[in-house]
Amino acid sequence: MAGLLPQTTDVLQTVLPSKTWKFDPDTGRIGGFIDGLDALQQAIMLQLLIPKYQHLIYSFHFGNELASLIGRDTPYALAAAPALTEECLLQDDRVKAVSDIQVSGSGDQLTVSFTVQSQEGSVSASINV
Repeated sequence: MAGLLPQTTDVLQTVLPSKTWKFDPDTGRIGGFIDGLDALQQAIMLQLLIPKYQHLIYSFHFGNELASLIGRDTPYALAAAPALTEECLLQDDRVKAVSDIQVSGSGDQLTVSFTVQSQEGSVSASINV
């Protein structure tokens, strides 16, 4: 059967479009479409809002493990939060790097701020844990 298919070493690399449904977190409604940097910003928000491994609709690569910091002592949480945040965000192939990660603690709440670099540009965001 050898020779029936052409032999090639070319690998096609395609960049999938980031066009997706627009989610309005204030109303909880989905409507319209977004693309580019807006779609990336929405994906970052969703990655940080959804706990990893808790919803069967999402793959094991989607979501975050920041909830594992709840109940931990503050020094541990401050040290672990940057790595957990970076690991979560780098699952998206549009994200090239995560930088300027800053963690601050106040009482029983942590705030993680960061900047995400992508081909479309940079996005700054933060999350409270």
